[in-house]
Amino acid sequence: MDRGLFVHGKDEGPFRRVQVEAADVADPFPEGRVVAAVEPAPYPVQADVHGREDPPQLRDRDLFSVSLAEDPEEVVGALAGAIRAGAAPEQLGRALALAAALRITRFHTGNDFGDWDVVHHGFTHANALHQALCRHPTPELLRGVIAGALKVFLDRFLNIPAARLPSTGDGNGSGDTGRPDLADLQACWDAQGGVDRAGAITYGWLRSGGDPGRLVAALGRALLQEDAGFHWFQTVEAGVRQFHAWPPGSEEGALVLAGTARFLAAHSPTRRELPQVVRIATRLRRGEELFGDSDPGDDRE
Repeated sequence: MDRGLFVHGKDEGPFRRVQVEAADVADPFPEGRVVAAVEPAPYPVQADVHGREDPPQLRDRDLFSVSLAEDPEEVVGALAGAIRAGAAPEQLGRALALAAALRITRFHTGNDFGDWDVVHHGFTHANALHQALCRHPTPELLRGVIAGALKVFLDRFLNIPAARLPSTGDGNGSGDTGRPDLADLQACWDAQGGVDRAGAITYGWLRSGGDPGRLVAALGRALLQEDAGFHWFQTVEAGVRQFHAWPPGSEEGALVLAGTARFLAAHSPTRRELPQVVRIATRLRRGEELFGDSDPGDDRE
């Protein structure tokens, strides 16, 4: 960043108070806002990036792994170390969003159904933060990375036990390519119990070279055929954005969309009344009678 962002610690007894400041930006908290009171852990790959022209590219996996750590002090200390080492704000936000997405990808179906909201809130928040960091990185937003990482830490109990990560053989690929059939996703939306199957098909499709555009279109159709709420749209949008934040063909992107498909399958099927509402509204707009001789159910436009 060109704003001179840096992190420093202030000794206070057995702990250090980690603070983030901007050297040349007016800050409403002159002494730096307190992020957490911890003893910073050493950043695990800091020594590997000294003298590299583009060190952040070497730390993607380490950064998102740190966000999934079991110790909150390790989480904060490692992120503070990453900022000191020059990790880009966009990279930090992207790593956080991946860690939050994996809470969905590894969400066990034995959890309470309402806890899907807990993990999707963490993911959609992380996606929004990442988008903001891409557009206008500020010290305040970087503090949000640490807050978001601690949210991911708090949600760890929803991955105990964790659902198994999908693998390329889980989608039951067929044909010469060994690629799963996207048409099989419809069965995951039409009946309960297809959560893991939806994730496996999605992951297998992408990792076997399937067209991401066709998959995103399939997820979009699943969204629109159900009585989707606001949170559904948030999660699908965040999933697609975070998929495209990673290089084409990456495992990270496949895991993100696998989690998105699992979320949709967990909430499907609904009563699917929304399409009927749209048909009724269309007939009213045309001036047609709703209860005349014609059957509104026959109007499929």
